[in-house]
Amino acid sequence: MILNCSALNADSEMLTALPPKKQYTETKFYGEIEIDNFQIVNTLLDDAEIISITTQQGFTDNTVMLADYEGSLEAGNFSNYDLPITHWRIYRKKTNELIYKILKQIPRVAGQNYYIDYTAQSGVEYSYQVFPVSNGIEGNGVQISGMANIDFGWVLCDEDEDIVYTFNIELEPSDVQTIKNFKKTENYTQFPSFAFGKQLYRESSITTMPMDIVNGNYESTLSMLDGLRTFINNNETKILKNSLGEIFKVVTYDFSHSFLKGLDVYTISFKFTEVGSV
Repeated sequence: MILNCSALNADSEMLTALPPKKQYTETKFYGEIEIDNFQIVNTLLDDAEIISITTQQGFTDNTVMLADYEGSLEAGNFSNYDLPITHWRIYRKKTNELIYKILKQIPRVAGQNYYIDYTAQSGVEYSYQVFPVSNGIEGNGVQISGMANIDFGWVLCDEDEDIVYTFNIELEPSDVQTIKNFKKTENYTQFPSFAFGKQLYRESSITTMPMDIVNGNYESTLSMLDGLRTFINNNETKILKNSLGEIFKVVTYDFSHSFLKGLDVYTISFKFTEVGSV
C-alpha cells in the first residue's frame, strides 16, 4: 500500500508528500510506560534530531509544555509542590541587567492565563520569569525572553494596563521639551554664573485621530471620544511610549477635540508632563 503519494505523469516516479500540519488538543499514552520527562515544542524535528537528545530538556522560547514530574504528579510547565495555583507572579529585567524586578501579580483564571506587558520599551530585549503562587507561596517558575516592537505611533495606558489606547492615525506630536530649573546670575566677571536645581522632566502634547474598529471598518465613534476624555482627565498616572523606544510615566491634561469640516471625523489633543521614571 502506498499512502500520501501523487503521480505527476505516466513517466514520473511516485513522490511521497509531507502530511499537512495539524493542531492537537490532547495527547494520550497507551500501554505500560514510564515517563521521566515530557516536552512539546512548536518546532519540527526530524528523527535524527530527536534521537540526538540525550539530556533532560529545559524550558525555552519554543516550549509549549514541559513536564519534569520529579517524583510528583505535577506534569506541566510550572511546579508548585502540589499546591493549587492562585496567582501568577511575573518578573522582568533587561537582558543587560542583573536583577529581576517584580512586574505584576495576576490572579489565576482558568482559560484566561495571559499577560501583556504594555510597559516594555520598543526595541528593547527583556527576560521574564513567571512563577506560580499559592496563597503567597511561590513555586518553581520558567524563564522566557522577548522584545516589544511598535511599528509606528504612540501607546498610552494606565499603570494597571487595564486601559490601552494606540495612536497612529494623523499623529502630530509636538516638540518634547526638557524642563530644568536654574538661575543665571550676571556679575562683573566675563561670563555669567549658573546655579542648577534637581528639577528635570519632559513635557509635550499629542494631536491624533483615534478610531474604533466597527464591523471591520475604522470609524470615529462617540464612545471612543467619551472614553478618551474621561481617561485623559482622570488625574491618574499613566504610561506613554513611542516606536522610537522612549517611555514616560506621565499625567495627562488639557483634553480637547475638533471635527474635520463637513465630516463626522474628529481629532483629539492633550498635553502630558513626565512625573516619574519607568
